Amino acid sequence: VVTKLIFQATVKPTSTKKIKMMELVPPTININFIKNTKGFILAAVVLIVVLDAVALIRGINDPSSIFAVDFTGGAKVSFEAANKDNAPLEKIRSSLEAAGIDDAKPQYQTADIAADGDQVEAKETFFLEVSTVHTELNNKEISEVMDTALKADMPEAGFKFIDVDSVGSQIGSEMKRTAYIAITLSTIAMLLYITLRFEFGFALGAIVALVHDVLITIGIFTAFGFQFNLTIVAAMLTIVGY
Repeated sequence: VVTKLIFQATVKPTSTKKIKMMELVPPTININFIKNTKGFILAAVVLIVVLDAVALIRGINDPSSIFAVDFTGGAKVSFEAANKDNAPLEKIRSSLEAAGIDDAKPQYQTADIAADGDQVEAKETFFLEVSTVHTELNNKEISEVMDTALKADMPEAGFKFIDVDSVGSQIGSEMKRTAYIAITLSTIAMLLYITLRFEFGFALGAIVALVHDVLITIGIFTAFGFQFNLTIVAAMLTIVGY
């Protein structure tokens, strides 16, 4: 209020320039969403049920396909690859399976790194990340087992061990429980706040829309084969927060 009064007292109306916003949707387009409410609700429910059912089935059959090492426990081992063309992912999986790691999930990442480490368009470096529920195998560190297997089977790829990130199963279970609690409590807190600030009808509508957004996001995310880690939980809480 004070800011508006100051502007009205100090700025002449004729001295301000009208600023136009970019219009992504022309004003001539008029869609009656309310008229087709039942159709939209039905489509949303079907989409949520199908996508989340697929995610649930995948999670029951193989929890590690849904949850990352942060939640299941295990290890994530990182390598630098000099030539990834000589080491396709299928060949890597076969090599690690022969070494006794039957659940290895390898994936490549790239980065443009210069000689001094700054990110510029110079040398493209490939990194291999392999996730597994194992932290040890035959009394050996899982990183040592992977390093030995990959260098023996694919020496031309030039794998160089970088780092290993291990999480115990107990810590993983605790993280999963904490993530559920965080999302549940934040939802309840918003329900109470909107009810007290406005009314329960608004709160219920907002929470239903919120649950819809989160479930749709989870369904699409898992449908494309991604895993849930602590970063994704933070993203889910961001959606809940907005």
